[in-house]
Amino acid sequence: MSESNKPPTGISVERRDLQSLTLHEMHEVFSDPSNEEIDRLAADVKARGLQHKIEITPDDVIIAGRKRWLALMSLGWESAFCRVRNDLAAKGELAIVEYIILDNLARRQHGQLETARAYRALKQSRDRSGVKGGQDLRDVLAVHFHLSGGSLDRLCRILDAPRAVQDAFDKGELRLVDAAKVGRISRDKQDKIVAEIDSGVPAQDAVDRCLGRKAATSPTRTAHKPPTAPLTIAANKLVSATAELVQLVGSGHSILPAHRRTIEAAILRLSDLL
Repeated sequence: MSESNKPPTGISVERRDLQSLTLHEMHEVFSDPSNEEIDRLAADVKARGLQHKIEITPDDVIIAGRKRWLALMSLGWESAFCRVRNDLAAKGELAIVEYIILDNLARRQHGQLETARAYRALKQSRDRSGVKGGQDLRDVLAVHFHLSGGSLDRLCRILDAPRAVQDAFDKGELRLVDAAKVGRISRDKQDKIVAEIDSGVPAQDAVDRCLGRKAATSPTRTAHKPPTAPLTIAANKLVSATAELVQLVGSGHSILPAHRRTIEAAILRLSDLL
């Protein structure tokens, strides 16, 4: 292949027609941005301009920047300069999938089940590609999102439970370990639990009865407590710092040995908290 015919490498900045862009299917793992989020970003773009470019593959598939794309479209923009990730395209589909999932997890606040859906999608993508190391992936994501590896596995089992059980867990009405058990029981038992929840029985009581335990009598019992405000603030700062690190590495900055040691030390300290 001659030099002139070689595919481009690295990252280039090119103007692209916004109507021609499409979303990568992996974005479906995450909830859509709300209209309020899009409107806020559109107002910011109108006031300050586009601060961060949309990232795309060479064939116009959006890797990062779904909300930016929607905001620009709502403002009537016809085109915009985009960061074309030839580097990721050269590494293959798995590299693109990993970037989309990790970037989404780092940039936005997600519930525990949405994090589990992302982990499952990423693991399935790795399995299809024949890449080993799913356990390492689990542990990295678990530490990154304030969970233990076992908790992340249990969250994935909740994804196999009925939607009513998932919703009850999200609302704090059902313990993680019990919601995970529902994902493993028979369909008949799952249907019985859903029927009780739909009839007004508290989710934890419905699950307790199905599992052969005596239900609590207190109507005010909650399955798990929400995080305190200071912890939430600290966790959000950690997520923001991680997003910045991901963005810097994605834009071409190298992780030096000193950086790696610092990151590993931080992960170990976080592991001690879990």
